[in-house]
Amino acid sequence: TSHPSLKYLDLSANNLHDKGLFAFLHSLNSGCQLKTLQVRKNNLNLKQGTYMRTLTQLLGMLPLSHLGLKDNHVSEEVAESLFELVKHQAFIEGIEFEGNNMVP
Repeated sequence: TSHPSLKYLDLSANNLHDKGLFAFLHSLNSGCQLKTLQVRKNNLNLKQGTYMRTLTQLLGMLPLSHLGLKDNHVSEEVAESLFELVKHQAFIEGIEFEGNNMVP
């Protein structure tokens, strides 16, 4: 489904887990102009390879400038992978990782 007018979406505190988030994101298509996605407090960890590959595809498809991942279970390793993924995409202005208990 195309959602061209959707620019900001806050799905925070819905206990989506990785599977629920990606099920929702797959419903979006390349016509979507989503700029900000907040998914705080959703028990996300993004550790499984499938989810990281899917996120890579989605970030390439959506013109996101902000991604809010606060208060989930994202590891430092996953955060570093996301940073590597987006550092060459000029439209990404920020990803929020606060409250993820990252340990080296």
